[in-house]
Amino acid sequence: MALPSSSGFCVKDDSRMAEHSKVEVCESPTGGGCCLRAKCDVMRGETLLVEPPCFMTDHYDERAVVDFFTLPAARQDLILGSFFCPMDSDNTALIRSRVTGTAADSARAVQFETIMNFNCFDCTPVLADGSGIDDQYEDRVAIYTVASKANHSCEPNASWYTRDVLGTRVVRSIAAIRKGDEVCISYLKNSDLLLPTRERRQKLQSHAEFFCECSLCSSGVDRARVFPCTLSLCPGARRALLHGGASECDVCAKVFVEASFSEMLGEEASLCDNLDRIDLALQGSEGHDGDISAEILALRTIHPLHHTTRRVGRLQYDLHTRLHQRSDAARALELIASYGPRCSTSNAPENAFDLEFLGDGFRRAGDFGRAEEMYDRAWREQAVRHELLHPYVACCMRKLASVRLRLPAAETNELLALGTLVVLRGLRDRRSNGVVGHVGHLQDGLYTVHLGAGSVAVLVSNVSSALLAKAALIFVRGQPVLVHGLTSEAGQALNGRIGTVEAFGQGRVVVRGIRRGWGVADLAAENIVVVDELEVASMHGVICPASRDEGVDTDSETDEEEEEEDEEDEL
Repeated sequence: MALPSSSGFCVKDDSRMAEHSKVEVCESPTGGGCCLRAKCDVMRGETLLVEPPCFMTDHYDERAVVDFFTLPAARQDLILGSFFCPMDSDNTALIRSRVTGTAADSARAVQFETIMNFNCFDCTPVLADGSGIDDQYEDRVAIYTVASKANHSCEPNASWYTRDVLGTRVVRSIAAIRKGDEVCISYLKNSDLLLPTRERRQKLQSHAEFFCECSLCSSGVDRARVFPCTLSLCPGARRALLHGGASECDVCAKVFVEASFSEMLGEEASLCDNLDRIDLALQGSEGHDGDISAEILALRTIHPLHHTTRRVGRLQYDLHTRLHQRSDAARALELIASYGPRCSTSNAPENAFDLEFLGDGFRRAGDFGRAEEMYDRAWREQAVRHELLHPYVACCMRKLASVRLRLPAAETNELLALGTLVVLRGLRDRRSNGVVGHVGHLQDGLYTVHLGAGSVAVLVSNVSSALLAKAALIFVRGQPVLVHGLTSEAGQALNGRIGTVEAFGQGRVVVRGIRRGWGVADLAAENIVVVDELEVASMHGVICPASRDEGVDTDSETDEEEEEEDEEDEL
């Protein structure tokens, strides 16, 4: 349900409407507001809080005040008295300079805008296919009675996301938290958490008007600025200190020679300037046009764990991909891979998306083993930050199951019984992968597999046992399944495709991710096959609902997976 663009939306109850609350609001130990603390011990990947918004609007500007004044006076008073509101802030002074109206209304408007400035979150939901956020709600923001009390950390132990178009806020633990410990989120954009300490602090000072003293910022070491040891054979690393100089090597314990470190700082400054100039050129900024391919190729990294490595790797990968330089693109992917999983801020949300990006890249390059590794890590990281049925999790699961279909099965001594339903996998001819048949005799290490039109002889590792959906007792929402047996011209293009179960009932299964745009298709159960070896993990026993409220797209179009396969051929 989309909310009217001209009106605010507020929940008529308060924190009692929060679900699964494992947090409580307490006074902040540093003063000046509140904080959230864990009410019990929690493991990594638990839901801490599910909460509807106290106030939500589609306007993060003066129009939000109009929405606010449509609320009953009692509700306005409750909001004005429930949130952190530093009326002496620089932002409040700017607000006062432009607010007009009666003295009473102006005072309430200034107070409300100050509350929104220091307490609101964007609450744009994710598209059902997991491809990104829903742009039609990109300006939607909200404040929350409980969730807005969470303080910031550049090394947070919790993250949040918006569950639906109603702005429901879900807070998840991304680290183990002891009872009584403070629960902190990040106020920064995902990618900003990877920046050096000084840049993070500048952004927080500009946006939220505070000097960050979190555990990461106050450690004395800038873990985003990593330099190699100056000893030629030492594999160790040194990190910049916040007040100048660098730490001792983490392997040989030697300290930097000042001259050597000054030289490295010069290289760092030059690299950052070059990256900024390239970004401006790519954005089409005036005075920064022309071909910059040579500049991109000339970029050299300082250390695999330095914060600039990710930017260098992405720029070079994009360039090599456009030029169809397969081996060079693969090297750029490995450069990105050397940074993300091992960087000191790997708890940042951006790491999960980087892993998926790497999976996409290795898949296009035809390295399905590396793609499987990255997708497997990506969905696990997304499943920590989101509930299991979240679109980002399901999207990674689909990609993982699809790439596993391109790989041979693990070695096994178990023989399949004659007539067992099987799916072909790991064959060089990709069009044969996903074809369903029945296994015949095993001879000289080869199975005869009987298909609809003839038979083939394949290695033991090229088959996986399968189960027709009509024989399955239950489905689990988000479960990867394979489409087969469609006979129409449009349907035949879908056979062998991997999707995830969205709903089922009355002999039908709604499958997401097998068509263009990763939309849904409503198929007969007999056209669905379950392949255990392609599934990624236990689905925690979440049973799929029987209702189906999305129609089937019957156009015969080539989907995104097929487009990626064309890219593989070009590379």
